Amino acid sequence: MMMAETVFSAVFNILSIYVAFRMVKLIISCKDETIVAPVLVYFFVWSINWLVYYFVGNTILTTSSLVIGMLIATVLLYEGTIIRKIVAVFSAIALGMVSENIIWTLFGESSAFQVNAALGSLFASFFNMILIFILERCFKIKKSKHISAMSYINIFIIIAGSIVLGEILVELGSDNQTLVTLGLSVICLIDVGTYYIYDKVNEVYLQKLERKSIKQRIEMYENQLEIMEQSQKNIKSLNHDMKNHLMLISSYIDSKEYNKAQQYIGDINNYMTVFGQHIHTGNQEIDAIMNYMITKAENKGCKVETQIQIPNIGFMEKLDLNILLGNLLDNAIEALEKVEERYLHISMKYKQGVFVVRIQNSYDGTLYKQGEKYITRKQDTENHGIGLENVNEIIMKYNGKQVVEMTDSQFVITIMLYMEAVHD
Repeated sequence: MMMAETVFSAVFNILSIYVAFRMVKLIISCKDETIVAPVLVYFFVWSINWLVYYFVGNTILTTSSLVIGMLIATVLLYEGTIIRKIVAVFSAIALGMVSENIIWTLFGESSAFQVNAALGSLFASFFNMILIFILERCFKIKKSKHISAMSYINIFIIIAGSIVLGEILVELGSDNQTLVTLGLSVICLIDVGTYYIYDKVNEVYLQKLERKSIKQRIEMYENQLEIMEQSQKNIKSLNHDMKNHLMLISSYIDSKEYNKAQQYIGDINNYMTVFGQHIHTGNQEIDAIMNYMITKAENKGCKVETQIQIPNIGFMEKLDLNILLGNLLDNAIEALEKVEERYLHISMKYKQGVFVVRIQNSYDGTLYKQGEKYITRKQDTENHGIGLENVNEIIMKYNGKQVVEMTDSQFVITIMLYMEAVHD
């Protein structure tokens, strides 16, 4: 094997293994913590597979070494049962084989592939990568990473450019296969680096969003804790003087001063009212989110009305509930800032596995729409547009649907989600 072919096989094997593990991640999730560094595990899989290919050269043994290596990697680095890990590995291998067969069937007779087989292998890996990008985009799995449509377009441009550049190299360098193979190796290495950078940038972006979500949840719970503490303080104070309160009310009744008795009871009721406690369902997550958001809306001079009928036990994942209500109410409050007459009506109902949220608010009649989806009006669309995207993903996750109604001054969104029923 010539040096150029050796270099290409080593670099190309990096791309192949990267693509294979990208497919694995579609089926199973990475562990939060691992004993062995992931880089070392991936290097082990690559080195064993390439050494078998280089020294043995047998297709069956090379494929077997890749399967064994990937199985070891999934056991060390990924969550799930052993059966699911086996399915993930064989799905990744199978997709790679299918991609290669499709490319060689369609283009195997082309002059470029006949002159340099390395171009065909590279083309097959690019095709495999495109299929995985499409699967990632189509199937909104909870663990899937959020990559914007423009980012995917950029990746496809890189892939297409790499294929065209490879064709040009083969055509112009037909007399020097060594240079062509080395050139294809460089293209392959650039593409691997590009995909890796996209992944890392995406991870940093998701971490930033997660920190923002955690910060908001902390603020919500701190607000709810203050409400609970004040409520407990008022109850303790009332209990301490309950005997005196009852004696005074009794004296009003004995003297037939019913209006004074009624007024005094009203004063006690007002005393027990805690600032910021708008909702008290017993459902800690709902109470925290709603009290925080309603206070936020009232601070902007908004009139808020609520109609809540939900159980006091959890009926959906807390993170999903926080993302759904947090983003919907944030968008409603943002719209309220742009009008003088500000009102917000929130209704929620859960019964027999169906959760319905309806939010009605005043707005200035301006909406931005892209296709069938409404998009953010905020300047920083890269950061804030993700909120609407996350709401859409939750709707899809719970097999739900959304209905939007609007006039020149009123915006109404109704979301219906379906989940396993809890005891109502």
